Amino acid sequence: MQEESCLSLQRLARQPVEASDRLTRRSDEIGQLARAVEAMTEELERRARDARTLAADISHEFKTPLTGIRGAAELLRDGAADDLEAREQFLAMIVDDTARLDRLVSRLLELARVEDDRGSALPVDLADLARACAARAWPVPVEVTCDREATIHGRGAAIASAIENLVANATQHAEAGTTVHLVIERRGAAAVRVIVANHGPALSVAARAKVWDRFYSTRHADGGSGLGLAIVRSVALAHGGTVGVDCADGITAFWFDLAARA
Repeated sequence: MQEESCLSLQRLARQPVEASDRLTRRSDEIGQLARAVEAMTEELERRARDARTLAADISHEFKTPLTGIRGAAELLRDGAADDLEAREQFLAMIVDDTARLDRLVSRLLELARVEDDRGSALPVDLADLARACAARAWPVPVEVTCDREATIHGRGAAIASAIENLVANATQHAEAGTTVHLVIERRGAAAVRVIVANHGPALSVAARAKVWDRFYSTRHADGGSGLGLAIVRSVALAHGGTVGVDCADGITAFWFDLAARA
C-alpha cells in the first residue's frame, strides 16, 4: 500500500494542472491524495512567501537605526567628539537607535517562539491570565470582566503574551483618566473571545486593514516595533481563531477568538 501511494504521488506530480484539477474532484483515494498534495503545496508556497516577506521587512526595519548609528559614529570619529554638546547629542542618538534594535530583536524572538510553538494544548483559565495581566503597572487602569467560565485547551504562555500585547497597545493609546476594559466572553461552546477596549482616537479604515501586519505601527516615532499585534494574530491563528478591530462612539476594541480546543 505504501509503495502504491508513493507511485501515485509521483504520477500526480507529473500531471498537468488541468489533470490535477480533475483529480482533486474525485471522491476516491486518488482524489483524497490529490487534495492533500494540493493543500501541502499551497502551505509550502505560503510559508516561502512569508519567509521572503519577513526577510525584506526585517531588512527595512533594521536599516534605519543601523544607518543612524553608523552616521553618528562617523561624525564622532571625524571630530564631533571634540565638541561636548555635539558628542552628547550623537551618543544619545546611538543609545536610542541601539535600544530600538534591541526592542525589535526581542519582539522578533517573541514572534518566532509563538509561531514555532509545538507544545501540547493544556487547560488554560483565561480569567486568571486576564486578571494577572490587569494587575501589572499600566499607564491607565485595566478592568477585567469575565461573566462565565472561560477555560479552554491551549498554550498558556502564548495566550498570556497575546493578552499582554493587546493591553499594552490599548493603554498606550488610551486617553488620560480613562479605563481600559479587558473582557473575556464565551462565543457559544466552540470559542472564547478576548476583547480589549479603550477610549481614544479611532483608527482610519486604511489603518484597520494593515494594523495586524508585521512592522506596521502608528507609533514608530515613540519606539513602537509594529510587532505586538502581529504576535496577537499569530497566537489566534495557532489556536484556530481570528482577530478583528472595531471603532465606534470613541471606543476602539481589539479582539481575538480562540477555539475551545486548539
